[in-house]
Amino acid sequence: MAIEIEIEQPSVGLSKISVSDTHGEDSPYFAGWKAYDEDPYDESTNPSGVIQMGLAENQVSFDLLEEYLEQNSEASSRDRVVLTAGATAANELLTFILADPGDAMLVPTPYYPGFDRDLRWRTGVKIVPIQCDSSNNFQITPQALESAYKEPDDMNIKVGGVLITNPSNPLGATIQRLVLEVIFGFVTRKNIHLVSDKIYSARRMSSFTLISSQTQHLLASMLSDKKFTENYIKTNRERLSRRYEMIIEGLRNAGIECLKGNAGLFCWMNLSSLLEKATREGELAIWDSMLHEVKLNISPGSSCHCCQPGWFRVCFANMSEKTQEVALARIHKFMEQKRPK
Repeated sequence: MAIEIEIEQPSVGLSKISVSDTHGEDSPYFAGWKAYDEDPYDESTNPSGVIQMGLAENQVSFDLLEEYLEQNSEASSRDRVVLTAGATAANELLTFILADPGDAMLVPTPYYPGFDRDLRWRTGVKIVPIQCDSSNNFQITPQALESAYKEPDDMNIKVGGVLITNPSNPLGATIQRLVLEVIFGFVTRKNIHLVSDKIYSARRMSSFTLISSQTQHLLASMLSDKKFTENYIKTNRERLSRRYEMIIEGLRNAGIECLKGNAGLFCWMNLSSLLEKATREGELAIWDSMLHEVKLNISPGSSCHCCQPGWFRVCFANMSEKTQEVALARIHKFMEQKRPK
C-alpha cells in the first residue's frame, strides 16, 4: 500500500532554502502533525479529534513552573545557561559550532525525525546513522559505532561529533557515552553539551529563532534556584515514572510489548506482528490506519530511521492522564480490529 504525503505548496515565491527538501517536512512525522493541527482532540469541544502522541514534550509539571513564575517574576540570576527557542535551535547551534559544511555528525537510530531538518538544513552537515536494532534493545555497539565512523572516514569526511539524546535512543545516553569513551576517547568533560527539551514548537525556520531576553533572564533565574530545581526534578521524575508505567501497562493489556526504557518522554512499541510483510510500506499502512481510523498521531519507526519495520514511537508526557486513558482505549480498539478473527 503506497502512502502519499501531501505537502502544502507556497502561494508566493520563496527562497531556495525555504522550499528545499532538506526541511524534512515530507516525513510521516510531520504529516501526522498536520492531521492533528487540522482536527485536535479536546475533551469538551472535540472528543473525537486526533490525539497528539507525536510530541516529545514534558507537560506533566507545568503547574510547578507556573507557580514559580508567578512568585518570582522579578528574579535575578548569575547562572551560566544558554537559552534558545527550544532544543531545535540548540541542536543546530551545536552543529554549527562542532562541524563545517560537508562534515558529518553520527546519530544512533532510531532518531528524532526532525534531526534531518535541524542538523542538516542550514548547516550543510551530513547525518551518518549509527545503525542500532532490537537485538540488544537499540543500544549502540562498538561495532555499529566503528562502522558508522568508518563510512565518512573512508571518504575523507570529517566527523564533527556524535549526537546522543533521549529522542535519538530509547535508553538514554549514560551507557552509550561509555561506549564512546572506550572506542574513541571522544567524550570528555569539556565537550559534553546538555540540551533540554523544547519550550514550544514552531514551523519551518521560526524553530531556530531566539526567545526574548526577558524570558531568558527569568528561566536562567529559575534554573539557578536550588530549592526549586531540586523539588522540580524530584516531582517531575515521580510523575514521569507514573505516566510511563501507566502507558506500558495499558499497551501490555492491549497485547503490545514495548522496549524497556529508563528515561525519556515516549516509549517504543512493537507492532511488527501486524505487518503482512516486513517492509516500510507495511509499517506506513499501520501508521495511516491508526491516524485515520482511531485518530492517534504516533511516529512510525521509519521516519526515525529505524532499520526494523514495525516499531512506533509513542509520546506520553504531553497530555493529561485523562487524555492518555482515552488514547489507550483507542489503541485497544485498534488492536481488536486488527487481530485475526
